[in-house]
Amino acid sequence: CGDYLAGKVAEAIVIPHDPNMNLYHRAEATIRGLLQVLQGHPSYARSSFVEVWAAGDQSISRRLGVMRQLAQLLTSLSQDVVRHQSEATAISETHALAVISAIDAYLFRVIYKEGAANLTAHVETCAQLATGFLKAEMSRLKD
Repeated sequence: CGDYLAGKVAEAIVIPHDPNMNLYHRAEATIRGLLQVLQGHPSYARSSFVEVWAAGDQSISRRLGVMRQLAQLLTSLSQDVVRHQSEATAISETHALAVISAIDAYLFRVIYKEGAANLTAHVETCAQLATGFLKAEMSRLKD
């Protein structure tokens, strides 16, 4: 079940990708899809964002590996956007990991305190966080 839902999360992130959309709307579409999947599977959301940190080294390593894969995907998507929008800037994997970590920390707090039943109410906040972090100047970071 976990691999199936991980695949649904990945689909939610990739499917709304339209390199011609502005940054905020791309972030909003991606986050909305992610939160809809998580809201529909509250036990998976809780285990993936909260309980994983108490599940031991193997679970934590796997979770960090998934975050790295998402960062690589985000980096690749940003390079695709640059090909379509001359004013866009590609981001490094380190930058992408910082964005994902910020959203992850926010969702950890929400799921820990409120559960996953109303996650889609947090789309706008998450999209604003993602957009702000994606626009941040991080030229000195190396992967």
